[in-house]
Amino acid sequence: MKYCKLLLMILALQLINETAYTQVVEKGFEMMELLKISEVYRQVPDISFQVHYTYTDSIKPSEILEELDGSYKIHNGKFWAMLDSVEYVQGNLYNLTIYHQDSTIAIGNRQEYRNVLQAPLMDSLFREANVQSMQVGQLDGATRILKMRFKPESSYSYYELQYDRNSYLIRKVKFYMREPSEEKPGSGTHCISIEFSNYSDAMISDEYFREDKFIFQKGKEFLTQPAFNGYQLLVNIAQ
Repeated sequence: MKYCKLLLMILALQLINETAYTQVVEKGFEMMELLKISEVYRQVPDISFQVHYTYTDSIKPSEILEELDGSYKIHNGKFWAMLDSVEYVQGNLYNLTIYHQDSTIAIGNRQEYRNVLQAPLMDSLFREANVQSMQVGQLDGATRILKMRFKPESSYSYYELQYDRNSYLIRKVKFYMREPSEEKPGSGTHCISIEFSNYSDAMISDEYFREDKFIFQKGKEFLTQPAFNGYQLLVNIAQ
């Protein structure tokens, strides 16, 4: 399969320029804020939004190496997204990833959508192993900003999250990841920025979340629907 560098990094995640604080929020407040943000996207009946990803090298932050747009929909615990030519469907039974360009459908166990933060920040083991410090501040009257620094051995180096202080909807995520390579010039630290926009709470059709549009099961075997004949199936389901 062939994917752009940015899309590979987004899939793997399933940040060292500072933005000034105007006010620091009480210490120990950070995890409560992350929990509130995560819960908004988990509990909302219907929410749609668009994202714009940009990928740069930390030594040339103004030079965009790659970028892509995506759409997300979350509906009663189910999730759908389209990033470039890759479609994600979290239905009632399975998680599907449909690589339209490569004619491949990956099938996995259904998992609750948790990737809105773009990093496993709600995982206590991840935080203990990776996070060095965390701080929440007030960016302006309506926007808070969470900054996180990581231990030297972590693949992350810095993470920044901007969100609405009232609705807890995310406006921007930016993070830096260490990826040293002898084959490619550059700093070895790459930055991914994600802009969130066009939020809507309009009701979303169940059609987006139907696994049976793509696959069906015959006995223990998975098969593609006629519209996807020629697509290879990759089944990774824990029994």
